[in-house]
Amino acid sequence: MAISFIVTIRDVAPTITDCLADLAAVARARDEVILVDDGSQDGTVDAATACLADPGFAEGVAVNPIWLGTRTPGGIGIRANVGLSAASRETVVFVDGDGRIQHDGFQRARAHWVMHPADILLTGYQELDPSGAATRPAAEARCWNQLDRAASLARLRDQALAFAAAPWRVFHRRTFLERHGLRFSETDAPLAEVPFHWATCLAADSIGFLDTVTCHRPVPPEDSLDPAAVFTRFAAILELLPADELALQETAACWLLDRMEAQAGHLPATGLHAYATAGATALAAIADPVWARLAARHGDRPIWTEALRLRAGDIWGQLDAWDRAALDRRIARIEARAEGSERTLERAGRDLRALAASRAFAAIQQLERG
Repeated sequence: MAISFIVTIRDVAPTITDCLADLAAVARARDEVILVDDGSQDGTVDAATACLADPGFAEGVAVNPIWLGTRTPGGIGIRANVGLSAASRETVVFVDGDGRIQHDGFQRARAHWVMHPADILLTGYQELDPSGAATRPAAEARCWNQLDRAASLARLRDQALAFAAAPWRVFHRRTFLERHGLRFSETDAPLAEVPFHWATCLAADSIGFLDTVTCHRPVPPEDSLDPAAVFTRFAAILELLPADELALQETAACWLLDRMEAQAGHLPATGLHAYATAGATALAAIADPVWARLAARHGDRPIWTEALRLRAGDIWGQLDAWDRAALDRRIARIEARAEGSERTLERAGRDLRALAASRAFAAIQQLERG
């Protein structure tokens, strides 16, 4: 099955050459490569155009560059959707302009996809550190270890939803996406991949899994993301779920708690009120029966006290708790520095005493020799 590679790019001049080289290594005749740039300002389009002059693609690979020429709001949503509208092959694979394709793993996944077609196939991926110099496994070992590929479709969906929302490692049947009108959200908020991941998993009638790394994705710095975006995306997920699907609602709420917990130590002080307000709205939308199930299973988690306050609308109480926690952290840092200074002074005192004793001993020896 031929693939439409949709490459979403924005200000990736340092990596676009490697990205296109990876595509040249894995693309085959009848595939198409669709590049969508939305107003890069660092020379990305020039670098990509230069590469496309002699890309090294196999004969029969179609290349379709789409330069939007202006910035689009939010994350990858609009760029990805433009690519989807242009795609014409049987399979859709998204490619991040600052990520890398793992050549051997991708070819193995492609062969598996041909032999075991499905609406979607989830593969493995690794994370690139911000410098792009090293990789680390995605935090999905438990998902892979507990995976039951012979489970019912409902269970397969639950298992797929437990994986990280990373469409760059997913093979999508294009007719499936078109039949269900599946697209990325086009709002100002980042994390557009999250509701897309949920929508595709929920709509799929067949889901495949292959524990093979097919790509490396950069991890954005924590301070580059709007932490309140998780609440916007959670609301979008809830809109996808039937009112009587309490288990799925619980899964979505668990995702939200996980994200809140991951962000707990990285919240910018200037945005705490907006974050708390958005959190209160999102948590209040969780149905009472779902909340009761969460309390029974997650009530001992560190994030639970914060979630309780926000769900109750106690925004100022949570702001006070954050202030006190920040003060405790500052005091701990000061005490650690003071303790370090004391140890340094103590070592210096010991060294001085040892030096004085050594000199005194040398003086005594000199007197005895004299």
